[in-house]
Amino acid sequence: MSLDQSHKPRKWLITSRLGISGLLVWYADTAFSQEALRESIAGEKAVLARKQGLENANYNLKAGPVKFLFDADLSVELNDNVNVAEEDRQEDLILRPQLNLRSFWPITEVNSVNLTVGLGYAKYFNNPQYDRFVVRPDSELSFDIYVRNFRINLFDRFSYTQDPLSQGSVSGIAEYGGLSNTGGLTVDWDLNKVMVSFGYSHFNFISAVPQYDYINRGSDLFFARGGYQINSTTVVGLEATGGLTDYDENIKLGDNSTYSAGLFATWQVSSKLRVSPRVGYVSYSFDPSVQIPSGNDANTYYFSIGVNHQISEFVSYSIDAGRESQLGINTDYLQLYFVRAQAAWNIIRRVGIVTEFFYENGEETRISSGEIFNRFGAALTLSHQFTEKLSTRLTYRFTTKDSDLPLRGYQQNYLLLGLNYRF
Repeated sequence: MSLDQSHKPRKWLITSRLGISGLLVWYADTAFSQEALRESIAGEKAVLARKQGLENANYNLKAGPVKFLFDADLSVELNDNVNVAEEDRQEDLILRPQLNLRSFWPITEVNSVNLTVGLGYAKYFNNPQYDRFVVRPDSELSFDIYVRNFRINLFDRFSYTQDPLSQGSVSGIAEYGGLSNTGGLTVDWDLNKVMVSFGYSHFNFISAVPQYDYINRGSDLFFARGGYQINSTTVVGLEATGGLTDYDENIKLGDNSTYSAGLFATWQVSSKLRVSPRVGYVSYSFDPSVQIPSGNDANTYYFSIGVNHQISEFVSYSIDAGRESQLGINTDYLQLYFVRAQAAWNIIRRVGIVTEFFYENGEETRISSGEIFNRFGAALTLSHQFTEKLSTRLTYRFTTKDSDLPLRGYQQNYLLLGLNYRF
């Protein structure tokens, strides 16, 4: 059955077949190996998020065919180490207002334009030099086009954030991040038992602080993936990616090209348990004009396994673990072993409980003074729906890092109280 022949199109089977992990932890930006694979899976997650948004959204404004949903967040954060430092820790009270918009414009029954954007501000009372505007990471403009067995998604994903905890290699500063923008397209071709996906995107990063201007860069990213449905519960396939990265300042970090090839699978063990493994080979080639003691090429591998389990109506969890490589900050690239887990406990009426955990072991490579670090974090979030429009949440998070380099370890305690109002 083609995508345009059903009253309820099969477009969301694209997502379930490819085995997207539901893990929503605060370090999700580093969840996958090479940039092209990370961007392609980010696109799959965006498709799933749009589906869930359309199913769950109670739009509160309509202008012709276009529907809008507005909501506002106001949170207060206590943080005992905003500069993630081992010494000279900076404590602060931070006020974070934010306005969120989601809009949906159905061009036809199955083709639509979608916009999601969150605009906020962070006010630091003890360290006003860190005050900043924020564009939340899941902001996106996209156009979904369905033509028979094809889904074509044109997208532009953008954010402006500063969060030193987003990278394990960062220590001793409160400001790390900047403007990220990824624009491109993906095509999914549904051939019944075979799903073929391919795409291209262009990624740009501009640092918000001059200290990290040397990581300003542009990347052209390509991916292709083909999955075969062996039976009603199992999909196996091949994936390949390629990327070209050009740094504005080709001094500390070298321009590079990378490619990868690997296998992936999705096994729906039961209606409530899904397992998604992947494994592959990665190769980097760096600009020889940047002098690197250990050479200009690097070959490595990646693997991961994701588990999503709905134990009961009230308890569910997800786990993602593996090994990845990613372009570095202090050195050309970073090797990372990771475990990330989340569990939801809906065991008290009108109260949501979410627990989170992560562990990372990272090694900066291709330079003799690269850092080796271990990071651990855990979080607990309690949420309560006061009324149909008003909800609140309370989050406590602890993060610690050990490093083989002096003054690069830290501990941080974080407490946040937030309110959300849907107009």
